[in-house]
Amino acid sequence: MLKDTSPLLDFFLYRPQYPNFDRQFSSGEWNQVIDHLMAAGYDFKPEQFNEDGYLFRGISCGFLKAFQKKKFEHYSDSAETNIAEQIMQIYFVTHDLSDAITASSLYDSHQDNAVLVFKSSLFNQSLQLGDAAVLNIGDMGVIFRYPFLTQHLTLADVDYILVNETIVEQVKACLPEFADRILTVSLGTHSEVLIIAQSCLQTVGISAAKPERTQHYPCLRKYRKSSVTGFIK
Repeated sequence: MLKDTSPLLDFFLYRPQYPNFDRQFSSGEWNQVIDHLMAAGYDFKPEQFNEDGYLFRGISCGFLKAFQKKKFEHYSDSAETNIAEQIMQIYFVTHDLSDAITASSLYDSHQDNAVLVFKSSLFNQSLQLGDAAVLNIGDMGVIFRYPFLTQHLTLADVDYILVNETIVEQVKACLPEFADRILTVSLGTHSEVLIIAQSCLQTVGISAAKPERTQHYPCLRKYRKSSVTGFIK
């Protein structure tokens, strides 16, 4: 069931670009969650990623339980980003490892957290199926890209997982068959953890994906009003 996005009008970063637009419609080519965001006034970037790169998703708590279940759904965190995700019913991902480390608080020893690493081709395939896109949101004249999936990642989608040294043995014990794909970072400042994480990924041949322009993306301007079918191409 789609959720009311009006609470996001009070958010700093996650407000829609065109908040006065609230008509419902079906595009016929995008997931109903993305249709719902278009109807709520959100804008999107015409972007995908190079096929041979990798994307990241930070998880700030509840990682061990999700790892055991082999699926990474929304987690219980009071951060604005996590609340926005649940209202929008999407899952943010990023090509910026630094952003993923911030989202996961990977440098915090008191958190059951991790960074998931997966192929950018998965995002591109989802985009072609209408199940992913890149939000174009921001404030004060600064616009950011927020890639997202409408379906949660499963362990089968994930190539590597970055965890901090305080929980690495627990993680490996949960699923020994995945142990060789668990990458460990030492605790430290954000900058220190980023350097260690980058080194871990380089060791296994992982490089962050780069944004590329695409013609296939959600764009409200592609649709016009029809008294018969609502919004049609």
